Amino acid sequence: MKIISVIIPVFNAELYLRRCLDSFIVQTLTDFELILVDDGSNDNSGEICDEYAGQQGNIRVIHQTNQGVSAARQAGLDAASGQYVIFADPDDWVEPTMLEELFEVAINNDADVVLCDFWINSSAAEGDRKYQNLRALSSDSVLSQLISGELHGFTWNKLYRSSCLRKHHVTFPQGINYSEDLWFNCKLFLNHNVKVAYLQKPFYHYDYYTNSSGLSRKLTARSVKDYLSFIEFIHDELQDGAFKDELALLRFNAIRLAFRSDCSSSAFYSIFPERFEEFRKILSSSDMPIATKYGLLLALNGRLACGRFLLTAYERTYLPIAKALAGMRN
Repeated sequence: MKIISVIIPVFNAELYLRRCLDSFIVQTLTDFELILVDDGSNDNSGEICDEYAGQQGNIRVIHQTNQGVSAARQAGLDAASGQYVIFADPDDWVEPTMLEELFEVAINNDADVVLCDFWINSSAAEGDRKYQNLRALSSDSVLSQLISGELHGFTWNKLYRSSCLRKHHVTFPQGINYSEDLWFNCKLFLNHNVKVAYLQKPFYHYDYYTNSSGLSRKLTARSVKDYLSFIEFIHDELQDGAFKDELALLRFNAIRLAFRSDCSSSAFYSIFPERFEEFRKILSSSDMPIATKYGLLLALNGRLACGRFLLTAYERTYLPIAKALAGMRN
């Protein structure tokens, strides 16, 4: 049994896959396996996976027909033999001490999950460090922050104890390819006895410039439906009206997601018909910026394109300028 299983779902990643794999080959912790799940790629990704597996004895390749990122991650998880598991995406890369340092924290704290910081790279040289800012190291607190969006639901900045995932039957939702990682993490932290540790150090580089057409950036009407499925799941799992404010924020985020997607007005109406009144209540009772309110109201009245334009202008133009001016004043 290896100490850690690293799981990478691969789909049409030939342009950047080698960079990702090379960053794992040089890890200072060597007792790990790398499981590559080629999810029906139609470029040379599968051949690159096989090439590296032929050169490195700790790399295994699973070839399957295209089923989506959730099914690919689950296939890797099912095949994993490590005491701990961590995930990565093929267009990203990691620091050479990541596995060793996360494992050391896991052992020293007897942790089921170790979270760490990460970089969002807008270029090869520039990165924006993302701190996790955990309020407390408890399952309930982490779950609350995941639902509210204070913590990212990514699986690649978290090292998981495999036996904990099996004990709590934590798997990826099948047929869901947006917010599937958030779903996975919430399913884990719904259990009250999960031991959490945090290493305030960035290891993972999330590439936001090479793969601009990546799945997570292709927001469609299906993405919105997947997100709503997650909301229904978490709502059904919570008891006694817990996290009501966080759930209200999730529902609001769903409509904001629709603005960022390629969702047409007709698709917007088909997705949200039963929630219109609920959204109106949220609008009337919140302290949201006026541009956000007007954008949503335009959408609710069938003018999605106008609402999308207003929100985009507000978030991409006004907010950056306001933040820059605030920074100058400080």
